[in-house]
Amino acid sequence: SRTPLKSRSEYPLTIPFADLAMRIEEAKEFGCMVLVLASHCSVVETYFEYQMGVAIDSKQIIGEALIHKTKSKEEVQNELRASLMEALDSKGFCKPLYLRMSNTACDWHGFCWEGFPEEV
Repeated sequence: SRTPLKSRSEYPLTIPFADLAMRIEEAKEFGCMVLVLASHCSVVETYFEYQMGVAIDSKQIIGEALIHKTKSKEEVQNELRASLMEALDSKGFCKPLYLRMSNTACDWHGFCWEGFPEEV
């Protein structure tokens, strides 16, 4: 059983995986955005894959735009904007936006623009 938080000021938290879903809901109740950082933790990745969210794969972006050059920066930016718009309005509901970093260090600043602002 979890100990309920008394205020938003108790964030950020380090939690066991078993508490992830409860803590996400709790953060929503406080009006907080949720940022989950998990390195080499496949259960967290699997959890987000099964949520009804919108995934953005940074490894795929790096491969397509920077390594293989099969997509232009503008094409990637348009896809990022489309993903953001889908997350913000999916038939009247919002969905979680899942940025899958995998084993990459993606420079998001290079892909940010007014359609996908840095604040995301």
